[in-house]
Amino acid sequence: MKLTVLPEPLAICRLRPVERIPSWALEEHGSLSSITRTPDELSIVCPEEAVPPDTQAEGGWRALKVPGPIPFGQTGVLESIAGPLAQAGISIFAISTYDTDYVLVKAEHVEQALEALESPPRRRRVSSGSPFESRIGFSRAVRAGDRVLVSGTGPVMPDGSCPESTLEQARRCWEIVVDALAQAGASAAQVVRTRTLLTPEADAEQAMTAHGELFADIRPASTMLRVHSLLDARWTVEVEAEAQA
Repeated sequence: MKLTVLPEPLAICRLRPVERIPSWALEEHGSLSSITRTPDELSIVCPEEAVPPDTQAEGGWRALKVPGPIPFGQTGVLESIAGPLAQAGISIFAISTYDTDYVLVKAEHVEQALEALESPPRRRRVSSGSPFESRIGFSRAVRAGDRVLVSGTGPVMPDGSCPESTLEQARRCWEIVVDALAQAGASAAQVVRTRTLLTPEADAEQAMTAHGELFADIRPASTMLRVHSLLDARWTVEVEAEAQA
């Protein structure tokens, strides 16, 4: 489905249900506008620049226009848009007309929304800011469709230091993984597989404890391996995760 992004920034306004429709809402703007009255409110969508400063409104919206006309008997059009955007963590405001639908998203989320709606979906990359990502050529996590893959993750603190015990190292690894999952629109609850790499110096029981703290109720498929060493001599544990979101 090829959506058209309308150029004008829009505002969504709320007035009291008994108020007259204001003249600024009725002006010919040459762009999308919508007026809806219910027993509870008068709702107006119009170009942001037309809204007086004393009006209760939320601005910064852009409209994605669904190609039309859409037959009244056709089902699932909005769901096919709202579903992927919800998975991507993007809120929407929908307007339906006789011919078609318009889905409003915040201006800063337009590109992300278009990526989420691509078919087949484009790969979405997540960075943790590590200088090794560009040097080696990898991402902390990659989302491809509903799969989220998190790279091997070591126990690196924000200042570059490393915790001493295996328990704290493993907790830090999983903390980074959970953050990467969130940036990719997923969560620990959606993890289906984990891998834990342990050096000979690692305390396996502590690594298991850290894994259980996060996944005791989720219980993904999991593998723990002993390896000769890891990239950083300070590390005793490194982890990976895969989620289905």
